[in-house]
Amino acid sequence: MPATRERLFRAFFLALLLAGLLAPGASRAALRYDREELPGGAVLLVKESPELPMVNVQISLDAGSRREPPGKAGLAQMTASLLARGAAGKNALEIAKLNDALGGGAGVSAGRDHVTASLKVLTRDLEEGAGLLADILRRPAFPPDEIEKTRSQTLGSLRKQQDRPGYLAGLAFRRELYGNTAEGRQVEGSPETVPLIRREDIQAFHRNWYGMKGAIFVFVGDITLQRARDIVLQHFQGWEAKGGEAPSPPLPPAPKGLKAVKVDRPLTQATVVLGNRSLTRKNPDFYAARVMNYILGGGGFESWLMNNLREQKGLVYGVYSMFESDADSGLWRLVLQTKNESANQAIDESLVEVRRMQESGISEQQLEEAKAFITGSFATQFSSSGRIADFILSVERLGFDPGYADRYPQLIRAVTREQVQEAARKHIKLDEAVLAVVGNMAEAKLKR
Repeated sequence: MPATRERLFRAFFLALLLAGLLAPGASRAALRYDREELPGGAVLLVKESPELPMVNVQISLDAGSRREPPGKAGLAQMTASLLARGAAGKNALEIAKLNDALGGGAGVSAGRDHVTASLKVLTRDLEEGAGLLADILRRPAFPPDEIEKTRSQTLGSLRKQQDRPGYLAGLAFRRELYGNTAEGRQVEGSPETVPLIRREDIQAFHRNWYGMKGAIFVFVGDITLQRARDIVLQHFQGWEAKGGEAPSPPLPPAPKGLKAVKVDRPLTQATVVLGNRSLTRKNPDFYAARVMNYILGGGGFESWLMNNLREQKGLVYGVYSMFESDADSGLWRLVLQTKNESANQAIDESLVEVRRMQESGISEQQLEEAKAFITGSFATQFSSSGRIADFILSVERLGFDPGYADRYPQLIRAVTREQVQEAARKHIKLDEAVLAVVGNMAEAKLKR
């Protein structure tokens, strides 16, 4: 939305929060759910919500790209993409027709750490939908012709990405920061590795990493714990993965000073990504860092970065910063777009705002407004069964207990000004940062 409208919305929303008209208690009630450990090493999470005759199901498996053998980047994604292209005696068209008849809500996707299968169906169709998920997850056929179709589609997508400066900047940034680790690779693979993936690789990856051990089953909607348990055990009990050794190449040393990576393209504007390896999601400093970054670059038009670079100086089309943190790794990054000729100034002004946060900190009013907005938006974000399922799944993946939804607002409210400043000093490390720039280098004349 335009800047003026966004400010009015935030002011109105903040006024409601401070007046106590948007109470966090509603979200707490919405996020109470049952947790049960199942045979085979899986976990079952159930949030019963019978208001609508619908059930949202998510199944998480520890089969992300982190498990890929060397030289096979893209294997996890290709395996996940092929699951519904033939399974349990059905071909891709038959599976697609069955999925459409159930509402089209079944799908599988891969990330760095996990594969997630999802399903959204009417309560009356849950048994059939669960059977479909079990077939594609447990009994995929990996037909050779579908493998080649998927390979061709993946390579086509990768070629198109080469025209996206944001993709190129992010890729260069991650490669420099993380090297040849899962964090440094793209989940979809590369034009060099995708052609090397064979059917035998896909079959072995599925055999090794798809199974009950470490699986998380989430049910949200018109379902009881007992029925969810019965469905999971009926369709998935006895499902075992062979297992294996996941490669763990060492991280490269952190940069000494600000390391610039330049990607020269005949573009009229420059895309900049600046950042460093940073805190994990389990770090106790996360909550102070969350508040700090909201003020610095995560709060839209009210953030320091946007106010300086766009509102005051007109340097950028957009700028934001964020922490990307999971259980075992994390980074902080700042992203902006500007004209090639103003790239140096935009980078300099970004560094000014980061150092201002580290050296001067924030006011009490800025602290209270940030905490009010973060806790208030948390309390109102669970507007669908799908979003509730996402949250419940993320809590379990992080190893937090079902009471985390109650604690999160309390942890944010407990943050102090001193903790905010300390989080900026500890977790934004400009002396260990990577600066990736995609643009016309002759016009940008970068001084770094």
